[in-house]
Amino acid sequence: MRKQPQDDTKRWVRELKKAEQRIRGEGCSPLVWDSFFCLRKDKNPQAKYGLEHLAVLDKNGVKDVIGEFFFRVYYEHCKTHILDDTSWLDPVALEYMGLPYDADHAAVKKRFRELAKKHHPDAGGDHKQFVEMMENYEQLMKRPSAASDNDELWDDDF
Repeated sequence: MRKQPQDDTKRWVRELKKAEQRIRGEGCSPLVWDSFFCLRKDKNPQAKYGLEHLAVLDKNGVKDVIGEFFFRVYYEHCKTHILDDTSWLDPVALEYMGLPYDADHAAVKKRFRELAKKHHPDAGGDHKQFVEMMENYEQLMKRPSAASDNDELWDDDF
């Protein structure tokens, strides 16, 4: 009997969960995997990728999902075990702004300006949404605790 594509998808997604547990340690909580993947419709509707979505991805799509997943896993691992103030950009904050997980400071600045024009209260935007966006931008653009030699990457005035 031939396996269904979803069975193969479930297998590799479960392997990703095991890999995260090996990287971050058995007691880490919450897992990035839990907010990223959902193998059953009724279990976690807030997950970024459901089984149906994953099963139809092509090879490049799977590669992108796995890359994004491991970026977040290593980000969380470094944030809690290695660095007190990581110089990486927070992937959750990047997602909030509609940017890919590997965006740089220049992309953040450009996207912020686009969103500021759209959501600014003087332009008819929502004040609450604008404030959230500003806080998100400040978080993404704050300097790491160690001073950088490359000052043009960070924007202190906005």
